[in-house]
Amino acid sequence: MNKISEAIQIRWKKWLDRRVPPTSTVRLDQRKIFIFPSKFGFLFLSTVFLLFLGGINYQNSLILNLCFLLVSLFVVSILHTFRNLSGLIVRAGRSEPAFLGSKSSFELILERDTNRRYESINVIWHNNESGQVDVVEQTQTPIKLLLDPVQRGWFKPSRVKLESFFPLGLIRAWSWIDLDMASLVYPKPLKAEQLELDDENLSSDGERKKVKGSDDFDELRKYQVGESLNNVAWKHFAQGRGIYSKTFHGYQSESQWLTWRSVSATDTEVKLSKLTYLVLKLSKTNQPFGLEIPSVKIEPATGHAHEQRCLKALALHGVT
Repeated sequence: MNKISEAIQIRWKKWLDRRVPPTSTVRLDQRKIFIFPSKFGFLFLSTVFLLFLGGINYQNSLILNLCFLLVSLFVVSILHTFRNLSGLIVRAGRSEPAFLGSKSSFELILERDTNRRYESINVIWHNNESGQVDVVEQTQTPIKLLLDPVQRGWFKPSRVKLESFFPLGLIRAWSWIDLDMASLVYPKPLKAEQLELDDENLSSDGERKKVKGSDDFDELRKYQVGESLNNVAWKHFAQGRGIYSKTFHGYQSESQWLTWRSVSATDTEVKLSKLTYLVLKLSKTNQPFGLEIPSVKIEPATGHAHEQRCLKALALHGVT
């Protein structure tokens, strides 16, 4: 039974992808809207059928006329329920990054480009419901839903469902759309031990020493063809000691490097979580820091943009 159910789900998804392909903007029309009687609609039809049988049995024309009126009302409600979704424009809004274990925020925008009113629309995404939404007075109505990501990296939710029972609740009209939205999920911050700084390139007073700079004289080395003549030690050359170039270094005070070996952990996810915690901690101090993990190296800097670059690198580590 499970294999049959999985096969049906796969075929349904392929068919839906062809009929309603992923896009950032969707206008609902007859190809994208599905319609069927609701539970109350089936109860309504069953009641009408019993009344119809009673009218025929007792040859009561008043009951038969009532049945015809109720059936006409049911047919008219089909058209009005379909019209309540037809022509509605759904756009992808902003998606906010989140940490694993918290909720990702996604924004949808319901829009109308005519004077038509859209009422009592419910948006359902990953079992999260927006409640009854009306697009009546405003041209655009934003809707924000909070979803639970399951792993770090890019979180791309499945299709979102829009449904309506308006106006009588007898008919259910709905549509499954894929707005091609994604949110970046950072590793969950995990408190780390005191940072183990790499001692490489540290000066004697604790400052991190740059390999190249122009602050202080460092040493003489053999001149290489193509180097700037401004750095040539002409005094040594005039004394017949050979041709040498002067090198200089500078100091970058209070800068730190977060490296893969900065945290003591064997599990990759734990390492990423601890590095995330340290990135957030150093960002609050406005202290320059760099990040170096396998295949990624970010030079020391400060600010919100630098923090986001580091978090993105940690979130996408090893993600294909």
